[in-house]
Amino acid sequence: MTHNLVGRVVSEREISFHTIKSNVMRLLQPVKKCEILPISSNRFMIKFHHPLDCKHAMEGCPWVLDRNALLFHKLLEGESPEGVEIKMMNIVVRAHNVPISYRTMEVATRIGNRLGSFTQFLNSHQADVASFLRIKVAVDVTKCLQRGFFIHKADDAKTWLDFTYEKLPTFCFLCGIVGHTEPKCPLRYDDQFADPGDDFPYGVWMKASFDRDLTTSRIPLSDISLATSSTKSQSPPITKRGSDKFEFFSRPGGENTACNECVGKENNAMLIVGESVLITNPIHIDPDCQTLV
Repeated sequence: MTHNLVGRVVSEREISFHTIKSNVMRLLQPVKKCEILPISSNRFMIKFHHPLDCKHAMEGCPWVLDRNALLFHKLLEGESPEGVEIKMMNIVVRAHNVPISYRTMEVATRIGNRLGSFTQFLNSHQADVASFLRIKVAVDVTKCLQRGFFIHKADDAKTWLDFTYEKLPTFCFLCGIVGHTEPKCPLRYDDQFADPGDDFPYGVWMKASFDRDLTTSRIPLSDISLATSSTKSQSPPITKRGSDKFEFFSRPGGENTACNECVGKENNAMLIVGESVLITNPIHIDPDCQTLV
């Protein structure tokens, strides 16, 4: 039994089928066998031999091929691969400035359905302490991306929510539609078009940042006090395994001829970072048994 998907690359230029096929296989990495067949320009069909591979392809969030959106549609009985409409893209939207009391599943669902079709509230368990809400949404690529909107509170006050999009593919800064850029935007070919110059209503700021500062999993560096030589612990010996691994050789001359002043001081230099001291563990090599101590 096969599980058929129709795929489409949302791009203003035609991409060769060979490029599409090789990159789709690289992105999806199906476990079981699958076939990719051409249909028309930037459109193709994938026949999966296992439902899990098909499910994995449908859950992409989003799939991006050479910075272009890659969309999939599960082919239903009676649908034509050539004529079926493929326009929904799964993407994670970050909703900023949401009041603490509004960070609930109900509000996240309403936000998602207004942006497109709500799929999942990704950080519901951390919403109270997170900087933003992460909502997985299926958006229509034929419509403008939403930069934000107001939510109204019970006391008639309103709060503006800003939206940024994770892994956002190529889109137009002039009209906000995915699939083309400003020079080829259809709005420019309108007789009544007024060139805004560089003052575009959309911009790169709509792409969510993945700076390390946004993560909460980093452990701060703690102070390390110097241990005295009497209390210094030693690691258990690691015996050499095999003649081609961890080869250590003693100095020529039989007995250890290393300078007594240098023994054990190879890695004793202190590294100071801010107000913390980093100490690297010294490595001692026994030339007789060729083991690490």
